[in-house]
Amino acid sequence: MLLSSFLNQRTILMENDALDREQIYKNMIAAICKVYGKESNTCDDMLLKKILERDREASVGYPSGLAIPHVRLEDLNDTIVCLCFLKHPIDYDGVQVRWIAMILTDIASSRLYLNIVAALLKVSQNAEFMGRIFACENAHDIFVAFDKEKIQISKSLHLEDIMTPKPITLGPDYTLGNLNSLINRYGHAVFPVVDEAGRFLGEVHILNMLKIGVPDYMLSIDNLNFLQSVEPLERIFEQEHTLLVQDFMDKEPPTLEPSASIIETVSMMIHHQRRVFCVVEDGILKGIITAKDIVRKVIRA
Repeated sequence: MLLSSFLNQRTILMENDALDREQIYKNMIAAICKVYGKESNTCDDMLLKKILERDREASVGYPSGLAIPHVRLEDLNDTIVCLCFLKHPIDYDGVQVRWIAMILTDIASSRLYLNIVAALLKVSQNAEFMGRIFACENAHDIFVAFDKEKIQISKSLHLEDIMTPKPITLGPDYTLGNLNSLINRYGHAVFPVVDEAGRFLGEVHILNMLKIGVPDYMLSIDNLNFLQSVEPLERIFEQEHTLLVQDFMDKEPPTLEPSASIIETVSMMIHHQRRVFCVVEDGILKGIITAKDIVRKVIRA
């Protein structure tokens, strides 16, 4: 099954004006309703409301510059895709989105929806193809480009389809202070450690940092209620500029490959009691996957 089989040049928009997200969605819904209006009773303000509510629950913007707003409808017996390419990118929670793929589907088509999303995400990461798309002058040319590319919709979903590529990383010579700054800036609990060539060396967890402030002998004591002072944690501050990441990172953490299935990923998370895994292929870091990604991009989707 080809991605182009779900596209219609009448629901491919090229937006040259600087509009906000809501107005862009209105334009896309208008195009959808003009073509498919007879197949659904949802061509009204309620459709826009449902899509915006879904957006507020979790960001639909991806690092590759694509946003995928979507909604499942009880009275829809089809899967509808509308594309909109923006001359003026808009912000999705820190991600600069250059094109939007709005998907409407019925309640029972979760697998098909996820596979369409996977195909769109792969396309969005193909810089050469996207360059050709943005060079097109009209919707017809965009449709033809997608059709000629013969983009297949896979029957399965893999980790590479939903992982975060190019995550924030640390070098082995970063200091404890550098790690502390990144934790405070991004709010992440785990950071991959790589060398200059992108080879995966290990990972550092926020607990690795906190453990520096807890002497080993304390870990063998069952009850530390008698300690009222945070004095042991001062060791963290004392070594902020001298202790290197390579000295306290996990050098052989469990990892996953991009081709891993979603169920394999979930099983690994449960087995290892870990919410975050680095994704590694042939020794090179490819991305990072979190339990939250699976909930947001697979289960909640």
